[in-house]
Amino acid sequence: MSPELQIYSVPIAAMIAAVFAFVLAPSILGLKKDSAGTSLQVMTLRVVLVVFLLLQLSDIVLHNIVGAYYNRMLLNMSLTVFAITVCFVLFNVSGRMLDAKFGGTRQIDGKMVAVPSYHSRMAGVVLLGTMLVLLSYVLIEIWGLDSLLEKTGFIGIIAAFLVLTSAIWLPDLFHGVVLLGSSMAEEGDTIALRDRNRLCIINRLTPFYALLLDVDKNHRIMVKNSDLMKSGIENYTKRASVDGLRRTLEFKLGYPSPTGTCEPATDLFEKIEKSVDACCARAFDDEHIMVNQKLPFEWATVEAGDYALSFRLYYYLLPLPETKLTSKIRKHMRATDNAIVRIMFEEAFARSLNLATPSLVHLNAPQLAEQPVLQEVRHPD
Repeated sequence: MSPELQIYSVPIAAMIAAVFAFVLAPSILGLKKDSAGTSLQVMTLRVVLVVFLLLQLSDIVLHNIVGAYYNRMLLNMSLTVFAITVCFVLFNVSGRMLDAKFGGTRQIDGKMVAVPSYHSRMAGVVLLGTMLVLLSYVLIEIWGLDSLLEKTGFIGIIAAFLVLTSAIWLPDLFHGVVLLGSSMAEEGDTIALRDRNRLCIINRLTPFYALLLDVDKNHRIMVKNSDLMKSGIENYTKRASVDGLRRTLEFKLGYPSPTGTCEPATDLFEKIEKSVDACCARAFDDEHIMVNQKLPFEWATVEAGDYALSFRLYYYLLPLPETKLTSKIRKHMRATDNAIVRIMFEEAFARSLNLATPSLVHLNAPQLAEQPVLQEVRHPD
């Protein structure tokens, strides 16, 4: 092998690998054409590869022009970029392999898919630490840090960087492992964020952040794992019993006119009971209303307010599907709630139940003199 070919053998091999990686970027990252973030991740990888190729070509040109006076700085920089890129790609590919080997499987939207678990995530943490050690060794060899002082100084810089930035990435990594270890959040689950009052689907769980799908607004939300834990998670997919998710709807009824007997109140409660029974029967007959037909509807008065009697209607939903489609959850939950509200209003009106709250009419002094008795004006809520 000629001396020139021997000098350029490593750079040429790296450049060939970079060209193949540039073309096969989506396959290397394991992304589908219609997956979220495909264009951004592929573009980032390709930009890094272009930077590497430019540095390599600049090094070859300068080496031929300057010759012995050139210290190959650009070569070291390009190999550093190449080594970091290789580690990133290997970690990405290895992460998918670990999820397939040690992770769990779920049927999401009719397909069996591999999802991360506590064991696969811990294996990923070990793999990440190992790759950082190997990357440090490769960088030491690239930059020719031969003396003990140079090696320890370089390792000390990396250690100091990790320590100083640990407050940024370590809490998210820790809480991500806790989430998977507790089985409180998995891809395809429907959750509610307490602090944001939002219903979301977990689209993806990573070591540092979670990608959520907003059910009502139909857009994506990125939340750090630590923020997800602090906000509190209500997982609607994981039920407390086989009965299903218990839903609540609240209604207000105007008081009947007092007559000195208990008959108006008794009649009111009988009408509520009949309206709830009729609503339950109609809901069971409609196959598009996703309620558990083994459990009848329940109701209970919760507040006897100044102007209205409040009561709540309780019913149980069928198990939520494990899905990443917001339309399925809207159909399962929102459409069911709306249908039951509509049926309940129809049954209440059919029995002359006044689903309205009285309002006070404020009169001035002349009006009070002319009309001493305050009349009630009712309007719907």
